[in-house]
Order: sequence, then C-alpha cells, then structure tokens
Amino acid sequence: MAANSLPEANAVPVNPYASPADLPDPSRIHSNALSPSDRRCLQVGRVVVAWEKLRILYNLLLGLEAAVVFLLAVVFLDQSLRGLAKTILLGGLAANLCFCAGPLADGYLSWFGLRHRAVTWSLFALGTAFSMLLGLLFLASLATFGMMDD
Repeated sequence: MAANSLPEANAVPVNPYASPADLPDPSRIHSNALSPSDRRCLQVGRVVVAWEKLRILYNLLLGLEAAVVFLLAVVFLDQSLRGLAKTILLGGLAANLCFCAGPLADGYLSWFGLRHRAVTWSLFALGTAFSMLLGLLFLASLATFGMMDD
C-alpha cells in the first residue's frame, strides 16, 4: 500500500452508500474531533433550533393577543371584519419577520461566547413584549382614528 493511501489516524471511514441507520450518531462525536470554528457553528445551529421551538410559544402568545384585539375592535369599536382581519394577518406576518431578529442576535452573542439560557430567554421576553406592545398600540390607534379605508 502506498503511504498516501492510508487513512488518517483520527478519520472515521464512512461508506457513502450506507443507510442513515448505519452512520455514526452525530451526538456521539467527541467534541475534540471538531475544530473550534466547527464547534461554534454547531452551537449557533443549536441556537436556531431552540428559537424555532420558541416560535411556537411566540405565535401562541401573539395569536391570543390578536384574538383579543380583534374582538375588542369588532365589538366595541365597530370595525369592519374584512379590513381588520386583513390588517391583523399582515401584522402577524410582520411579527414573524421581526421574530427573526431574536435568533440572529442570540446567534451572534453565542458566536462571541455569550451563550446562556438567560440570554435567550431575555431576548425572547423583550422581543415578545415589544411585539405585544405594538399590538396594543394598534388597538389604541383604532380607538383614536378608526380603520383607514383602502
């Protein structure tokens, strides 16, 4: 055998045709097998997955608030259903776009070594509170000015 055909001592041979069940479990990879850059990328990936789980809670909280705003606007402010529903749906889309600031900020903080649950939960709480405040300001603007007709 030629010297350049030998596998590296720490390389794990992987059959490219093996089924996924036959591949080594990624959670069992020893952390020393990854470079520092790869470990940081893995950490940022974990941040993104954690935030996608938080998105469910975020949407539930804002959905409940949107339902209350919708009912209050229809019952007490005599707003049209169609215009209000359209505005709330667009607000929901905008809120989910704004949600992306959370994992982005948390990912950068994690990349620079500031990785802690308290950071994630603080960013989540501040962002959710800000989004809910915008919903209340929307309700206040409806009470003050009414719905603008297209």
